[in-house]
Amino acid sequence: VSAAVFADAATAWCPVGSNASPICRTPTPREWMGSVGAELHMDTAVQYDSPYRVRLGVAFPAAGRKYFGGSAVATYLTVGIPF
Repeated sequence: VSAAVFADAATAWCPVGSNASPICRTPTPREWMGSVGAELHMDTAVQYDSPYRVRLGVAFPAAGRKYFGGSAVATYLTVGIPF
């Protein structure tokens, strides 16, 4: 079992002349989005042969809240093969 605290940030925009893209229909300004959060990890196995990683996390928007949706908190659970 382990825990992690994280912060990430990025910027995205659609430049003038990018209307050929299915995502960028109109130009948009460059805006920052960022979040902070924490995860709890657990590595486990079925019969010692099939390893799995379980991650439970929570994230909070720090910048660009209008892109985050209706809630101020996102929680997630993932189960998969660790790499």
